[in-house]
Amino acid sequence: MASKSYFDPDDWRKIASAPIIAAAVISASDDVGDDMDSEEEEIQAFKESLVKLRKKYGKTQLVAEVLDAIEDEGTGEFDKLFATIGASASHESPLEDRIKAVGEAGEILERIADKKDAKQYKKFLIDAATAVASASKEGFFVFGGSISKKEEFYLRQLQSALDM
Repeated sequence: MASKSYFDPDDWRKIASAPIIAAAVISASDDVGDDMDSEEEEIQAFKESLVKLRKKYGKTQLVAEVLDAIEDEGTGEFDKLFATIGASASHESPLEDRIKAVGEAGEILERIADKKDAKQYKKFLIDAATAVASASKEGFFVFGGSISKKEEFYLRQLQSALDM
């Protein structure tokens, strides 16, 4: 089973931060302007998803250590990344650059971890991002889906970057 000790510090940082980056990408992908309630809902959904995801994936040592790292650092990193992504909106492809960073974490895992650990980590990462996408209802219709088209698009981009 892969663990933190398998990775050099730079690779570990990329792996441990990828769930936060993925969640921030989804949150920023459907930015609704000045609606801070939506952002707060997404941040809260991410925090709550970590508890649920520990129950679901915590038996995988690698995922458990990533969750420990996120808890140790706090989810304030989510806020910083969201602000950074939002501030770089003038950049041609701020979200795509972040998606590439998530893909790099997947490539590191493919190279170092066994297939089972890599697969569990990737599923965990997508579940964390999906929790953010599902945080608030989109649209005006009662029967509208909880994930917007933009969020759905970026979830697929994340999956593609992780070769899922």
